Amino acid sequence: MKTRLSFFIGYRYLRRSRDEKFISFISALSMWSMAIGVATLVVVLSIMNGFDREIKTRLLKIVPHVTVEASDGISSNFVNILEDEYVDNVDVISIDPKISSNALLFRDEVQIGVKIEGLDSTWRSYYNLNDHMIAGNLGQLEAGSFRIVIGSQISRQMNAFIGDEISLVFPLFARTPFGLIPRTKKFTIAGIFEVGAQVDGAVSFINEIDLRKIVGIGEKFQGLNVYLSDPLTNSSKFIVDAKSKYPDLEWLSLEDEMTALFQAMRMEKLAVSLILSVIIAVASFNIIASLVLSINKKRREIAVLRTMGASSKLITNIFLVQGMLGSIFGILIGIFIGIMGSVFIDEIVKIIEHLFNMKVFDPSIYLISEFPSQIVASDILFVVLGTISITFLATIFPAKAAGEVMPAEALRYGN
Repeated sequence: MKTRLSFFIGYRYLRRSRDEKFISFISALSMWSMAIGVATLVVVLSIMNGFDREIKTRLLKIVPHVTVEASDGISSNFVNILEDEYVDNVDVISIDPKISSNALLFRDEVQIGVKIEGLDSTWRSYYNLNDHMIAGNLGQLEAGSFRIVIGSQISRQMNAFIGDEISLVFPLFARTPFGLIPRTKKFTIAGIFEVGAQVDGAVSFINEIDLRKIVGIGEKFQGLNVYLSDPLTNSSKFIVDAKSKYPDLEWLSLEDEMTALFQAMRMEKLAVSLILSVIIAVASFNIIASLVLSINKKRREIAVLRTMGASSKLITNIFLVQGMLGSIFGILIGIFIGIMGSVFIDEIVKIIEHLFNMKVFDPSIYLISEFPSQIVASDILFVVLGTISITFLATIFPAKAAGEVMPAEALRYGN
C-alpha cells in the first residue's frame, strides 16, 4: 500500500512540475539529456559491434578458423586420421596441413616483416585465397618456381607488382666460410590479394614445397589449419572437444592467434563507452538540480504529509519515484531512438552525405563504403542497467534530504 502511495504521489509531482515552468524546463532538459546520452551510446556500440563483426568476417575468409601446432611435427597419416574423424562432422569443412615461417620482405630500401604461409592447390586455403585475388594467378605457385603472392598493402608499400622480384630473409642461418648468414631467397611476384583487413599487410603465400625446402622440415608438417562452417559460434566447442581427444597438441582459435588485435578492439569499445557515459552523468546532475528545486518548492506539502502520519521513508520514496520516472522515460526514448538509428544508420549517413555533398567513407581510400551495424542485446541491457544505476545514485541523496525535512520548520519558514 505504501509503495503504491509513494508511486502515485511521485508520479503526480512529476506531472505537476509542468505548472512550474523553470522546474519543468530542468526536468525536461534532464530527461532529453538522458535520452540523447542513451541513444548515442546505443548507436556507437552498435557501430563498433558492426566493425568488429566485419573485421572477423573478413579475416575468417582467408585465415584458418582453428590452428593446431605440434612441437615434433605432424605426419600426413595423422592428417588423414583427423580428416576421417572430423570432416564428416557438420561443423568441420576441411582440415589442411600447415607449414609457415616468419620472414622479412625487402625491395630497394623498403623492409616489411611478414608471415609466410605454404600453399598447395588441393588445400582449402588455396580456394579461399583465390576468391580474393585482385591481380595475377595462383596457378603460377608451382613447386620450384619460387613465386610469391603478396597482400595489397604490401604491394603499395613496396611499390611492387606482378612480375617484380622481391627478396625474402628467413630467420634461419647458413654456414659459410664468412660465418653464419641469414638464409635469403629471391621470389617473383605471381599475384596480389586483398581481403580488407590487416592480413593484407602481414601475410604472404608461396608453394608449400618451396617453403619446406627453405625451412628444412622434411616430410612432416608444423601443424594443421581447421576450417569450420560457423567459426564465430562453434570454434570454442570444437577446441574443447579436440583438446579432450588430443591433449598433446596445441589448439588455438582465431582470437588466440590475434589476441592483441581483439584485446585492442575490446579496450577501444570500453573506452568509448566510458567517454559517452559522461553525457548520462551530466543528465543525472540535471536530475539532482530538478529534484532539489522541486523539494524546496514543496516543503510545505512535505510538512503536511509528515503531520498526517507519513514516515520519512515514504517521503524519500515519493521523490525517488519522481526522479526515477523522469529518467526511465528518458531511457525508453533513448533506447527507441538508438535502435532506430542503428537499424537505419546507412540511410541517415546517405542523407548527411547528400546535404553536405561529402563522402563519409570514400571507396578510393577506405575498404568499406557504409557503416556496419550490429545491435547486441547484452549491450542494450548494459546501457539500461548502467543508466538506471547512475540515476538511482543521483536521485537517492536529494530524496533522502526530502525525508529529513522537519515539519515544524517547514511550516514556519516554508513558502
